[in-house]
Amino acid sequence: MMHPQNVAAQCHKHDDDYALRRADMTFDSEYNSCSRELLLTATTPLAHRISLQPSLALPPSVYRHSMSGFGGPRTRPLWAEPYFTRDNEMDLSAYLKVTGDAQRDRLTFNAYARAQPVEACQLLRALYNSRVPCGTNYSLWLLTQSMVDLVMFGNDPNPPRHLPRETYYNFVFGPGCLAELCFFMIALDEKAQFFEESPLWIRGVLDLLSGILGLYHFYNEGRLDKEANSPATKLLRRGGCAIWGSLWENRWLFEDGNRQEEFSPEAGKGLRFALCNSIFEFFRIFRDGEITLGEDSEERMLTEFHDHDLDNLARISLFCWMRRSGTSSDGAGAIEFELIGCYALLIFHKTQTADRRAFVQAEIMEPYGVHEYLEHMAQSLRRPDLNGGLLVNVINSLQVFRADVPSFSPHFASSGLLHAMRTATERQMSLLEREDLKASFLITVMFFYDSVCSRCPLTEGAGPIIRQCNYVKLLSLATRLSFHIKDTSPPGDGPPPISLQAGDDIMGKCLTALTDFIEVAQEIVTHSTSSSGRNGRKSGLHLNLRDVLKVEWFPTYANLIVRPAAARETMRQTKLRETWVNLGEIVGLDLEREYAEVKREGRRRETCCAWKDCQWHRVPPPNPPRVCKGCGEVRYCSKTCQTDDWRAGHKKDCRRLK
Repeated sequence: MMHPQNVAAQCHKHDDDYALRRADMTFDSEYNSCSRELLLTATTPLAHRISLQPSLALPPSVYRHSMSGFGGPRTRPLWAEPYFTRDNEMDLSAYLKVTGDAQRDRLTFNAYARAQPVEACQLLRALYNSRVPCGTNYSLWLLTQSMVDLVMFGNDPNPPRHLPRETYYNFVFGPGCLAELCFFMIALDEKAQFFEESPLWIRGVLDLLSGILGLYHFYNEGRLDKEANSPATKLLRRGGCAIWGSLWENRWLFEDGNRQEEFSPEAGKGLRFALCNSIFEFFRIFRDGEITLGEDSEERMLTEFHDHDLDNLARISLFCWMRRSGTSSDGAGAIEFELIGCYALLIFHKTQTADRRAFVQAEIMEPYGVHEYLEHMAQSLRRPDLNGGLLVNVINSLQVFRADVPSFSPHFASSGLLHAMRTATERQMSLLEREDLKASFLITVMFFYDSVCSRCPLTEGAGPIIRQCNYVKLLSLATRLSFHIKDTSPPGDGPPPISLQAGDDIMGKCLTALTDFIEVAQEIVTHSTSSSGRNGRKSGLHLNLRDVLKVEWFPTYANLIVRPAAARETMRQTKLRETWVNLGEIVGLDLEREYAEVKREGRRRETCCAWKDCQWHRVPPPNPPRVCKGCGEVRYCSKTCQTDDWRAGHKKDCRRLK
C-alpha cells in the first residue's frame, strides 16, 4: 500500500497547475496568524476580529460565469468533472483514472490516521493549503473521512477504535490543532469558497466537527460546568460562534433542490443531516454546562448572547429544525434533532423582550408563518418517541409565543397544537411510575395551558383547552398528586423518594398553576355575567367549564381530605385544598349539593349500566351489572355496552386509574 503522503503527491493529475505543492507539515503564514489569534485571545469575540465573507467572487478558472445561491444557474464545477454524466450517474471509470484505488487507499489513510493522529492532522492542513479550489482533491477528501472515522468512533471502548483521552486532546486541541482547522476551513479562510466545494467533502468537514464535539462531551460528561473556562471549551465556544454567521448566509446549500444537486444528487439532505449533528453536539456541550445561556448572571448572559453570535446560531438551528423531517428516510428525523428547535428558542429565555420579539417576527413569522411553525411543533408532540426530558424541553420552548401573543393566538387550536399537547401528556404519564415525577410533569403542562388561557382571547385559548383538551381532568390529577406528594413512601424502611423541600416546591408550583387558572375561570364567569343581560343565561363556555369541573370537583375534594392517620397536614396542603374548593365555587358549584348528588350517583352507578346510551343507564337492569375489571368503578349490563363505552372514552379513564 502507498503511504498517505505518497498518495497525496499523486492527486490532481488532471490539472498540473494545482498539483500538490507541499506536504512538509508546515503552517501557512496567513492561517498561522489566525490560529494563534483563535487560541490565545480570550476576551474579544472571534467574530468581531475576523471578517466573515462567505460570498466572494469565484475565480473564472473555476466557473465560467457567476453563480447565485439556491436554484441559480451554473455550469459543471471542477469537482464534478468528469465523474457525473448528464443523468447524474457517476462515470466510475473516469473517476478511477483520477483517484486511483479508493478502497485500498482508504485503508491506508485510516491506518495512518489512527497510528499517527498528530501527523495526520498536519498532513490534512497541508492538503487543504495545496488543494485545487472547488476541484477534485482526492487525498484531502480521503484523509478528511479517515479523521472523521477516528473521532466519530473514538468513544468505542474496544480497540482498535478506542481513542485515549490524552491522544484526543493532543491532536484536537494541541498546537496546530484539528478543532481550529475545522473552524478555519468552514468560515475563517477568507480566500476560500468552502460552500462551493464538493458536497461530499463539505459533509466530511461537518462530520469531523460533530465528532470532535461529541467526543469532547463524552470525555467531560458530568463535569462540563467545571470545564467552562478551560482552553478547550473557550476554543470550541469562540470557534463555534465564528461559523454560525457563515452557515446562515450559505443556508441555500442545505436546502433540497439546491444547485449543487445537479451534480451531487440529494446533497441538501445529507448536508442538512451533518449540520444538524454539529449543532446538536454544540448545544449538548454548552447546555449541559449551562454555559451558552450564562445562568450564573444576567450580565454574563447578555454578553454571551450578543458577543458570541447566538442570534445566528438560533437562526440556523431553527432553519434546520423546520427541515428536520427531510434528514432521514422515514420522514421523522432523528429524535435528537427535536432539541435543535427547542434550544434555538431557549437561547432567548433570559434575553430582553425586544430580542425575543424581533427573533419571532424575523425568523418565525416572516419565513414560515406562525401556523406552519405550530404545525411543526404539533408533529413533534405527536412523536411516540418524544418523551422525558426531550418532551419537557419542547413544551418549555413553546413559551416563546409570549413574545407576540396576537400573532400566535388564532393558530393554537387550528394548528392542532393544543390537542397534540394533550396526547403527549397522556403518553408521558403512562410511562412515569413515581408520583413526584408525574406531578412535576403535569405542572409543566399546566403552566403552558395556563399561559395560553390567560394571554389569549377566551375563544382562542381557554375555550378550546377546556372543551377539546379535557384540561380540568389534568388540574384534578395534578392537584391530588401534589397534595399527597409527601404521603407516599417506598415499601420497607428505605428513604422517601423526594425530600421535604422538593415536595413543598411541587405543591407550590401546583398552587401557582391552579391560582392562574382560577383567574381564567373568574374572567369566564365575569364575561358570562356581563353578557347575559336580563335573561340571566350563562355563556356556553361558562356552562362547559361548570359541567366538566362538576365531574372532577367533589371527588378531588374528597381525595384531599383523606390523609394517613399519622400524617400532619401542612399549611401548603391546606392552602391547596382551599384553592381547589374556591375554583368550584367561582363557577357556581356547592359542596353540600355536590355531596348529596354524589351519594345518589354512587347508588345509581352500583346498580345501573355506565353506558350513557343504554336503556338501563338510569334504572337498574333485570340482572345486576358486572364491574369493570380495569378500574373497578363502573358497571355494565352487557359486553356490547362495555365496548361502546370503552370506545367513547372510558379507555382513557380506565387506563389512567389502573
